[in-house]
Amino acid sequence: YIISKNKININSTGNAGMSVAGTGDVLAGVCAGLLCQTNSIFDAASTAAYIVGKAGDIVFKKKGYGLIASEVSEAIPLVMKRWK
Repeated sequence: YIISKNKININSTGNAGMSVAGTGDVLAGVCAGLLCQTNSIFDAASTAAYIVGKAGDIVFKKKGYGLIASEVSEAIPLVMKRWK
């Protein structure tokens, strides 16, 4: 869930395999990068959650629960390419 004072967004991407060290750092980095491109913290957080979750889903399909955060970050360009 991404929650602000007036809005709630439910992100349906991501999986339990992402509960490893570093995936939160990947999320924070993507969120910060997106925040530099918009005036909306809510939109940046919502978009970052989707992108990183989708990247995590791609890696999870290949590796299962043995994924690591760097693999999630490496899958982000695949998400962005499909999203265009």
